[in-house]
Amino acid sequence: MNVANRAGGQGPRDVAAPALALAETSEGEVRASLRALDDQVDHGALVPTPPGDYPESRRVALASVPADAWYVAPSELELRCVPTAGQLLTPGGSAAFDRNRCSEAHPGEVLRVVRTSVDGGWQYAHTRHVSGWVRAESLGPRVSPADAALFLRPARRAVLLRDNVDVAPGARLRLGAALPLLELDAGIATVMAPMRDGVGRVRVAWDPSQWSQNQPSLTRENFFRLAMARVGEPYGWGGWQGGRDCSRLVLDLFATFGIELGRNSQLQGRSGLRTEDLRSIGERDRLARIRVARREGLVLLVMPGHVMVDLGEIDERGDGRGTWTLSAIAEFCRACAPQGQGSTLVHLERVEVAPLSLGAGTPRGSFLSRLHTLTVFGG
Repeated sequence: MNVANRAGGQGPRDVAAPALALAETSEGEVRASLRALDDQVDHGALVPTPPGDYPESRRVALASVPADAWYVAPSELELRCVPTAGQLLTPGGSAAFDRNRCSEAHPGEVLRVVRTSVDGGWQYAHTRHVSGWVRAESLGPRVSPADAALFLRPARRAVLLRDNVDVAPGARLRLGAALPLLELDAGIATVMAPMRDGVGRVRVAWDPSQWSQNQPSLTRENFFRLAMARVGEPYGWGGWQGGRDCSRLVLDLFATFGIELGRNSQLQGRSGLRTEDLRSIGERDRLARIRVARREGLVLLVMPGHVMVDLGEIDERGDGRGTWTLSAIAEFCRACAPQGQGSTLVHLERVEVAPLSLGAGTPRGSFLSRLHTLTVFGG
């Protein structure tokens, strides 16, 4: 599945590919990204904050020079779409939804820097899932290509089954982190781990409820156990304040089982063993298709800008009230009583279990009415 996802453009990139560091490749990527942002800024879809910040950050990006260096994220790193701490907000939007925050790299993730600003303060880097600009001082020391390869393709892995676990000073690992496992003996594991001064050997107590030797089997029981443990955790667009948005939640859950997905919901909706377009059928038929897919394996449900894990059905109501999902939800609309008397925007901002009827009777419509794709995975 991972090979198929990469070939189809849905999965992560091979950051070790020689072409990635070619000057013309990295320059072309930066220019293409700027063109897309320019269009949104020019048409008022994105508002630079503070005003006037965008032209300077654009100049810094265009003046950047080729590089090729490897790093292992020592802490949670923010990747920016343009090299500035300034924000790109939708009109009336808040800093919590800064469109200049492309994504984040978790501790232990490999970054390959392929361009650097002239003053060295900003580095343009690729992770397996996203690319963007990183503050140079946040990267820590460079690592050798051999050490980077050890993290990218370890012979044995220690896979973390919990979230926010400290294994070294300053290195708080996230769910799904896969560290090179060098030795496991008498309940003590020796792993390679990120540190403030690079990477090094760390001894950790081996708790099977916290660690797995290589990825665990992708079964419903294993997957749902990890997923349900996330309920109540904070939502964070692009990793805002350590939270997860909907696609990062799905990415980390599947990564724990060795399934490599793309970073956004639309890429994830094109992954899996098979996908099905739901746009041309009614709500009852959508629920029927979900029931069929559920018998085949784990199911992701995708609507514009949002991805959910299907949890199952309590009853076969035709409006989605009996069909439940898990996802990281920023906000939703709730109909005011009596029906038809307006709606209220609810800022949920956490991982939650919710029915597909969520949003029914509002201008946005229910989640069920907005579904466009289901994706089936083994399990």
